[in-house]
Amino acid sequence: MTSNLSDLSFDDILKRLQSCRNMLLEKIKTEESRDIDEVLTLLKEKSDKICYGYEIKPESPRPEYLKQWKDYLKGEDEEPTLRVVRYLCWDSDIASSKEFLEYIYKKQETLRPRSLVGIVRACHMKWKSSKDNREIVKSLLIRFKKGSHKIIDKWNKNNNSREMILGLEGHKLFADEMVRDYNKIKEYLESWAVDEQTEYFSESIWHAVNLCMRDTNKIIYLFTEILHWQLWEDFQFRHIIKFLILDNFYNNNESSKEILINFVKSDNRLGDPRLPRNETNWFTMDNDEARSRFIQWLAKEDIEFFINYVLPKDSDKHDRRFWLGYLKNCKDSQIMLCQDDENKIKRSESFKKGELKISHLGRTKNKHENSVLLLDFGTIVAVEFSFVGAVYLYEAFQFKEIMPNFRSKDSYSERDFKVKDKCIVKFCHTESKHWQDNVRNILAQHDIRPE
Repeated sequence: MTSNLSDLSFDDILKRLQSCRNMLLEKIKTEESRDIDEVLTLLKEKSDKICYGYEIKPESPRPEYLKQWKDYLKGEDEEPTLRVVRYLCWDSDIASSKEFLEYIYKKQETLRPRSLVGIVRACHMKWKSSKDNREIVKSLLIRFKKGSHKIIDKWNKNNNSREMILGLEGHKLFADEMVRDYNKIKEYLESWAVDEQTEYFSESIWHAVNLCMRDTNKIIYLFTEILHWQLWEDFQFRHIIKFLILDNFYNNNESSKEILINFVKSDNRLGDPRLPRNETNWFTMDNDEARSRFIQWLAKEDIEFFINYVLPKDSDKHDRRFWLGYLKNCKDSQIMLCQDDENKIKRSESFKKGELKISHLGRTKNKHENSVLLLDFGTIVAVEFSFVGAVYLYEAFQFKEIMPNFRSKDSYSERDFKVKDKCIVKFCHTESKHWQDNVRNILAQHDIRPE
């Protein structure tokens, strides 16, 4: 440990010892029931992170040090002192440059641990521009004395480790291992002393996305770990989600699609696009096709939910699957539950297991009336009822007089949706075996056709 601490200034050592002291006192104060050996073990782990490079705390070189290096390159100043060199190792532009790395290598001096950690971090910060210079850093690693620094020993364990940290495709190797072992990002970064704010890791995590997005064994890892990374820029996150929604892999794979739908609906960066509070989130995605497809997926969920959990057991549920053929035309959908149906759903095993969510659904006023399925096809709105077994078709502008939008907070009864003088037509499923043909013809007159 002494050789590693010698790379730090006296003020640095003092600050870090004070930090350890404060942490120890806090542990003793708040966890008096713990055995003192356990507390000391925690303290040792903390001090190891500080002294062996697991916690990266860059130190910006002073302006005069930067000037001295520039003047040296121009031949206007003498060689920089060791102290200056140590600080320059933490400047990303200088420490990743060919001139600086060749200077270090030719001096034939064994770098102190913290300085070498700084150089590696600099190469990670300038990952793309430093690609031609990193072989020099590999040579510096190989030259480093084994056993004097844990993290450098890990980087230098074998050629594979060096390739992962500094090789041309190192970022991919890093992502490969992270994804293969389903590692927690934070813990994985700490174990390799890699800074998540570097170009290196940015390239790694994009590669991780590509590894997972069409692999059914890795999809859960994509949505539970990779997309929860805190440093995604909003535009990057939206770009990934847009790509996944438009990828036919998800459109054709029901289980993967369900995972994607649940993730998007629960993530406050996007959420359900039909809800007014999320309109801005989807507007900034700048892709109507992705939004439209996602709404169609949600409409399918609503139709199947209505068929499987709302319609009475003795109803002809197959007939109602007719609407699934019109998903590509669907602009919005909503279910209005009556109290009886809500209670029935809450008693179901699926609801008790958390498989069904109904908080986003609307409610009708009266306890014993019909539940309602609303489908917006742009120019036409279809209204289905549960017990009555009837469908009402309205022109969109007429329906807006009844209900301005599907997410309205106003209270509605079943009767509000049965306005004969405003609807185009009403068909009872039980009275006509050809109700589907009749509905299909009317929809076609408004250029609404099945897939």
